[in-house]
Amino acid sequence: MPTVHQDRSPSPLSILISALLRLLFSPVVIDFSSLFTWLFVFIVIALASFADEWLNDFSDRNKSSLHFVLKAIFHNRVITKITILLFCLFGYKPNLYFLAFLGFDAAYSLIDNLADQVKQKILRAKQNSLYPEVKI
Repeated sequence: MPTVHQDRSPSPLSILISALLRLLFSPVVIDFSSLFTWLFVFIVIALASFADEWLNDFSDRNKSSLHFVLKAIFHNRVITKITILLFCLFGYKPNLYFLAFLGFDAAYSLIDNLADQVKQKILRAKQNSLYPEVKI
């Protein structure tokens, strides 16, 4: 008697057919209150991000006596952090979202600082040598 190999994993075609049938026969419900809430959150976070970028550029251009204070405050882009913290505190976003955003922002700042260090190293090496080729 020949042995029959029984593979229990579904084929890609059966997965596609079941997904299409589920889409065709499941009711589609759009919760517009949730949609408007997410749209509101998205717009406010986008505006906070634009404000952070503008204020960061403003603090870079400003050469008044408040330059160091403005640079210390706006270089870290605090408006977006405060906005996301408020959304988490008021329940628009899960609290874990704030921690994830802080992690992303810390990684962004780390890469920004590393890029500045590499740039300074290249500039110093080019100034100290006659050759434009620099090994890092």
